[in-house]
Amino acid sequence: MQYVSPGFGQKLGDYGYVDIRDTYENYAFPTPAAGGGRVLAHKIARWSDSAETQSTAFFDHFAHIPLQVMAARTWGSPRAASAWTFLGRADAVGGPPGSSTGYLRELPKAGLTVATDSEETAGEDGRAGNILDDNPYTTWHTAYSPASAPMPHHVTLGLGADRQLAGFRYLPRQDAAANGRIGAWTFAVSTDGATWRTVARGTFADDQTEKEILFPQTPARHVRLTATSAANGLPYAGAAELTLLRPASARVPD
Repeated sequence: MQYVSPGFGQKLGDYGYVDIRDTYENYAFPTPAAGGGRVLAHKIARWSDSAETQSTAFFDHFAHIPLQVMAARTWGSPRAASAWTFLGRADAVGGPPGSSTGYLRELPKAGLTVATDSEETAGEDGRAGNILDDNPYTTWHTAYSPASAPMPHHVTLGLGADRQLAGFRYLPRQDAAANGRIGAWTFAVSTDGATWRTVARGTFADDQTEKEILFPQTPARHVRLTATSAANGLPYAGAAELTLLRPASARVPD
């Protein structure tokens, strides 16, 4: 049995610490053969501390990746080279059949380019490229050393070719800090990098859960997420991951 607490700590002692890398890459899940015939199953116990203060979606979020890792390892799936490669592969599968996102798949991040109006490289590794590495431990964060710039802030992805898109996922930073969580936002697409069309807008909840936004299918060669405010009122924006969603039938590069 594994216990999962809400939180995504990055070192021993952090609340909710679960080292996904070590669990996926190194932990030897016992099997009937390896466990002398005594281990017949595995399960995860969700320890929902302070359940009255958060939504069910908050706890579902923090149980999601451990469930993926345990399922892959105990069902005998071929192991990816790293936990981050595995998480990218899991994202590409999409939602279950019949769900609101069952017809969507992740647009592969290989070959995408990223640019931003601001990134922090002195106080922390806040490079924009971190939003495309399938690693929830790393974060894009706008600059604060030696000073911060006012909102709005934006991050732009180049897709390399015309693609059909129907949504995106935004994962805020996953450590204990709340700085960089986007509040109000707009999401725009472009086919030439010069003329932009807004396809979605809204305000993200001030928590660590991954946000999934859907919009009518549209062609795009470039996309831009613009943060017009921060969840905590400070002049920062950021993201651990930004994942684009395409219809399952849309052609993508090999």
